[in-house]
Amino acid sequence: MNYKKLYEGEFLINKKRSISQSHSDIYNLILKKQGDGLDINVNLTSETCLMDISLIDNDDYKYIVKYFRSKFTEATEFYVEKDIEVEGYQNGFVAINHFDSSIEEDINSIIEELKEHGIEAELLNLNEKSHECGAGAFFTAAILAIVSATTGVTVNKAIEAVNEKWRNKRKLIISYYMANMMLRSYILVWQEYIRIIRSKNVR
Repeated sequence: MNYKKLYEGEFLINKKRSISQSHSDIYNLILKKQGDGLDINVNLTSETCLMDISLIDNDDYKYIVKYFRSKFTEATEFYVEKDIEVEGYQNGFVAINHFDSSIEEDINSIIEELKEHGIEAELLNLNEKSHECGAGAFFTAAILAIVSATTGVTVNKAIEAVNEKWRNKRKLIISYYMANMMLRSYILVWQEYIRIIRSKNVR
């Protein structure tokens, strides 16, 4: 399948507005305007959100730009935060995966529950993907870094206790990785993506 760039813009993130809500708004807006045929990929870190929107067999994009301009302020320069430092986290990572709906609203609750078990964690990356072309699909995932753990706390057991609750409540899959190469690869791919975007947008 051939792709051509229709538009590229930068907007300042309004911290009070859910990125997942904007994702949902765009998804429903495209379906309303053109029907089937879209891919949306959202990557969110603490300061940067990259949203790739692909329209399949359709070049009408101006209504999407209009949406962003109505919800966000256009940036005068491109903001990219520093690279994610994988080596800076010695206690491992927590990966959260879910199909069918967003987990953005659940992240803070999960971080608070980990804290109750003696684990301090912070969000490194939130990724959402939606697809609609004949059949629809939605996937969302997050990576938390374990900043510290109380002495005597078994991290794996604590995360499993939190996982058990959320698996029954929202069917989330919460996993613990200690220097896992697959997780490192995921973060390194994200870093390279940031570098590519940065090289195209530095002014």
